[in-house]
Amino acid sequence: MTALRPVGEPAPDTGLLSPVRAGTAAEAATGDTACLQAMLDAEAALARAQARLGVLPARAAEAVTAAARAELYDLREVAVRARASANPVVGLVRMLTEAVAHQDPGAAQYVHQGSTSQDVLDTALMLVAARTTDLILDDLDRTAAALAALARAHRDTPMAARTLGQHAVPTTFGLKAAGWLQAVLDAEERLRRVREHGLPAQLGGAAGTMAGYLEYARLGTGSGTGGPGPGLGTGPGFGPGPGPGTGTGTGTGTGTGTGTGSGTATGTGTATATATASGPGPGPGPGPGPGPGPGPGTGTGTATATATGTGLGTGTGTGSGPGFGTGSGTATGAGTASGTASGSGLGAGLGTGAGLASGTGLATASGSGLGTGPATASASATAREPDDYAPRLTAAVAAELGLAEPLVPWHTVRTPLADLAAALSLTVSGLGTLAADVQLLSRTETAEVTEAAAEGRGASSAMPHKRNPALAALIRSAAYQLPGLVATLAQAAVTDDERPAGAWHAEWETLRTALRLTGGAAATAAELAAGLVVHPARMRANLELTGGLVVSERLAALLSPELGRADARSLVSAASARAAETGRHLADVLAEAPELDGRHSAPALRALCEPAHYTGAAAALVDRVLARHARTRRPG
Repeated sequence: MTALRPVGEPAPDTGLLSPVRAGTAAEAATGDTACLQAMLDAEAALARAQARLGVLPARAAEAVTAAARAELYDLREVAVRARASANPVVGLVRMLTEAVAHQDPGAAQYVHQGSTSQDVLDTALMLVAARTTDLILDDLDRTAAALAALARAHRDTPMAARTLGQHAVPTTFGLKAAGWLQAVLDAEERLRRVREHGLPAQLGGAAGTMAGYLEYARLGTGSGTGGPGPGLGTGPGFGPGPGPGTGTGTGTGTGTGTGTGSGTATGTGTATATATASGPGPGPGPGPGPGPGPGPGTGTGTATATATGTGLGTGTGTGSGPGFGTGSGTATGAGTASGTASGSGLGAGLGTGAGLASGTGLATASGSGLGTGPATASASATAREPDDYAPRLTAAVAAELGLAEPLVPWHTVRTPLADLAAALSLTVSGLGTLAADVQLLSRTETAEVTEAAAEGRGASSAMPHKRNPALAALIRSAAYQLPGLVATLAQAAVTDDERPAGAWHAEWETLRTALRLTGGAAATAAELAAGLVVHPARMRANLELTGGLVVSERLAALLSPELGRADARSLVSAASARAAETGRHLADVLAEAPELDGRHSAPALRALCEPAHYTGAAAALVDRVLARHARTRRPG
């Protein structure tokens, strides 16, 4: 006997009371593990996007991504922690931060940088919706293909159309299947549109202004180090794209003076570096060196070297002693940073400067001076306005996750959920109609279709003979539940302030349930349609049950030229009532009517009562739906 689970330790949600989704791919895609993984995916995508834009180190994004695996966390602990903050993200962020710190302490500070719980949870729900919708669309494709095959095979198979539960006029089973197919194609079209354009990432920050994201983008550090040799000045600055950088170096004295400068900027930024060295020396005159190699000079004077980008200039002179220095600085806004270093002696002067400017990008500059005196290095970056960084971050996160890019944060504009809910509702209503028709057509007294046989399917615990339409029942169960879920999501869309209490929280489980029920219904419909067994002979027999009454409309129309429309309808109505009372065929009763005065024989009227000859444009309508399916069918 299976051991009982300890009190207080809940069993996983196995779908015991929701068999329509039990064991389906949609169930796995919407389970607690899948939702947790989606939240972690959102956190990792944010870190990678910020690293790509230069506002946090790439190694930090790698550390966050490595720790963003659902199997590393206790689902139950995450759920219980959610009670304290009314959402699961707060506790999860703490746990994720601890996991990142364990493998890279320096990277932990970058977890959830600038974000808020709603950004993570809304993005995660959209991610779960996208992954589940992909599965639903695949099952709708399978359903549509099976229904198209039924419509094609039974394009001209006559059966009784029924209105308000009664025989109406003849139709074809092909048209019945084409109607199901049309509903599936409508649902698929709308759901695909939502999937491709209506499931956006969420990035709004604490109250929808994105202020936290922007502020962290303005922060950062820079450092420089050096030793004997050429002087170097570096300064990182954050700006959103590539830009020019220039550097200059000058050296004066009696001796050899070299100056080099190089600068790169990522963004609309400029970077400059200057290094100077000076010292006395004998000699009567200047000696310039403006080229890529050494240039001699003699006498008393100065040697100057200037580089733009990366360049080298030389002159002759002497000096003594090594020297190096470091300097750092920070700046915000358009942002400039400068650092100064001084040293004396023969050798190299090293100056480094670090600076941070808003935006993203990297600007570096270096310069060197040989001789005595001060060496200075400066770096500056001019970044774009914060308004440019915000949409670029949103676009980067959306691209990382394969979600749509929103125009602005949608914390309180719940259009994405409303659109998705409407598409799910339409999908399940179309599938529910298919299921309802199958249930009715498979009744014992109708028996025009049956579900495919399978071990245990449709069995009764009490009646051995029963073969219930179980697949249809499962689909209908989902169809009955979806409208209430959609109503809840519609009501939750009425929000207040910048984040409502309760309305936002009510969406999570509601949307998850709507997705898993729709996914279960779609998978079940694909199985139902592919295995549906059609009984044309029974359809024909049912058409004959009313003794020609099913074509009374046709007879009234054909007799109108002779009798007038009103009199013809009155005659056929009276004859139909007599035929129903006596059990005689309608054609026989009409043939005896004095109004016709023997103008139409009973056999001639019976020929007019052939149901297969009164299906109107059914065949052409089937062809139109099949053509639509052929146009919209996805390859493979």
